[in-house]
Amino acid sequence: MTTDTAVRVTRLVIEEKGKLLKQIFVRLYRLVTVPLDQIPYIDFPELRINKNESTEMPFRYVKGNTGEPIMPQVRH
Repeated sequence: MTTDTAVRVTRLVIEEKGKLLKQIFVRLYRLVTVPLDQIPYIDFPELRINKNESTEMPFRYVKGNTGEPIMPQVRH
């Protein structure tokens, strides 16, 4: 897992826990978190550069809503 993916997974777990903690105070001690084994991943995604070029990333990425891996944003 890359560092950015590990940070994203940690954030997903903490954000879900934070949302649920608000519900706990409203509904009295009800706690549910996102288990790590329920976060969807893509292992070794292939990134298409153009019709003739692609590269396979040797890491695990969180799968986005579109089914594509969530990659770090490129800043120029």
